[in-house]
Amino acid sequence: MKKRTALMFSAGLFLIVLAVLFGLLMNGSLKSEGNIVLPQGSMQIEDTVDIAGHNQRVVREVTVRPDNVQAVVATLSRPVSYSYTAEKISYYPEGSASAISLLRVSGNMGRVDMFDTDGRIQKQLIYTQSEVYMWGKGDVAYYKGSRTSFSPEDEAGLPTYESVLSLDPNCIIDAGLTEHNGRLCIYLTSSYYDGRYTRDWYIDIDSGLLYSCDARDNGEVIWSVLCKEMVISEQDSSLFVLPNGQKLR
Repeated sequence: MKKRTALMFSAGLFLIVLAVLFGLLMNGSLKSEGNIVLPQGSMQIEDTVDIAGHNQRVVREVTVRPDNVQAVVATLSRPVSYSYTAEKISYYPEGSASAISLLRVSGNMGRVDMFDTDGRIQKQLIYTQSEVYMWGKGDVAYYKGSRTSFSPEDEAGLPTYESVLSLDPNCIIDAGLTEHNGRLCIYLTSSYYDGRYTRDWYIDIDSGLLYSCDARDNGEVIWSVLCKEMVISEQDSSLFVLPNGQKLR
């Protein structure tokens, strides 16, 4: 009799344990702690990689020098989707002139809106993985060309981190890490036209993107570009529409 009672008690206890375990599983309490729960919202998650953390580890593990700076820049992680405002200032003996460009990037697609000194749209372009479309303010017709032979950033007069990677290594005369306008950056100085002109490049480590660039003629700044208001987020698909209403995405 006692043996039967013990067996019944054990069976009841086992059923209770099973019920508790089932309830925990239904509530998600026993999900593996190794699983990554992605945050909800508009922020673009780059395969759950912490871009800033990864890039900071990269620069801590190397000494950035002129002979390896391009390799280090190429190793940095970067967001897939982002936007920023780039201000380019050109300097002349009689003064200066500035122009603003708004860049929105989503994977292999992007849009550049260029404004004149009065803030009016001057030119707009959209690029896909293989093509570039460009038009002026109020235009319905547009130019279409191959992206392989056309750089949207060059059209806007804006250098990028890819510009750094395409430099002739022999033209790089200095490189290292520095704090620039409160940002930790990889910097490098390159020369062209037999050393008369130089450019100082600053790559933002937290994003892996170009933050600023200054061009100098015999040491005097002749133009500068500063990328501001950078936001890492998904870009609205309505941006990638041609002036005639054709959607590219």
